[in-house]
Amino acid sequence: MSSTALKFRTFTRPIVRTTPIFRNTIRMSSTNEYGQGKSHATGDSAVPKTVQDKAPSGLEEALPDSVHPTEGKADQSTSKTHAKDGGDASIVPKKVQEILPESVERAVPNAIHDTGDK
Repeated sequence: MSSTALKFRTFTRPIVRTTPIFRNTIRMSSTNEYGQGKSHATGDSAVPKTVQDKAPSGLEEALPDSVHPTEGKADQSTSKTHAKDGGDASIVPKKVQEILPESVERAVPNAIHDTGDK
């Protein structure tokens, strides 16, 4: 090869080259498959906004609506008892009845915690 051809070839190369990092970047979604990246609250929440954005949707929906209203599952209502007679038809202490989700109360046999379910 002659020296002129070698010089010409050097000048025809692009001056600015892209690095592999910039060529292969993928645009990230603001949320992931677990619902992280946005808040699912439907009202005022006691949970800080940054925590709401990073928490999975399942965790947000598991919180009581009095703390973090999401209008999620209806079977997660707390702060009240679901036993008959205002909780008197149960051997479970009333404070525990009020804390438990409705689904747990209804899963307990009626001999222990009578919700009226069959």
